[in-house]
Amino acid sequence: MIKSNNLNVSQDGREFRDSIISGNIADMTNCRFYNCDFIDASTDSANFSNSVFHDCTFKNTNLQNTNMTKTGIYNCHFYKTNLENACLQETSIRHSTFNDNTTLSNIDLAAARFDSVYFRNVIVDVVPRNLDSLYITMGGATHSEVENHRRAIMAALNRGEGTTTNIKTSIADRIAEAKLKADERNVAAPAASKKQKEFEI
Repeated sequence: MIKSNNLNVSQDGREFRDSIISGNIADMTNCRFYNCDFIDASTDSANFSNSVFHDCTFKNTNLQNTNMTKTGIYNCHFYKTNLENACLQETSIRHSTFNDNTTLSNIDLAAARFDSVYFRNVIVDVVPRNLDSLYITMGGATHSEVENHRRAIMAALNRGEGTTTNIKTSIADRIAEAKLKADERNVAAPAASKKQKEFEI
């Protein structure tokens, strides 16, 4: 592993591989991180927008007030990391975990996408913003598995409230739900109107 300490000069478009990143971090827009460990790193409202993180680990890292808009986070794991007030608008997070007192208070999740994301012992003193526009899915899962996964995420982010109101579903989920509603109402309508009802939400 390559050690990169105190990256306090703005980086743009740089690629990091197999690196240990610690100390102070400045703006790192449009960067790519592959198999990197962020250990005891700290930012001061840094800008990570449009960057991508693959197979990275964050430990004891301060990402408070960080701008991570339109960032890709894939197969990453967060431990005791502070993301309070971070902006994750339009960020895509897949196959990742948030663990061991990672702080997610007041993060902005406007139009963010979660695919197979898990939370264990996270701190959420203030419910994240824009939860109503968060898109949650679980690749390869059944509709009921996705729904259970969605409830678990909302319970974690709502400090145990377990709310699922207005959470977006995939098109397949929406069609399945619409068909279920039609079956329950025993709708008997001409083919044209039936097709229209199948896509009602």
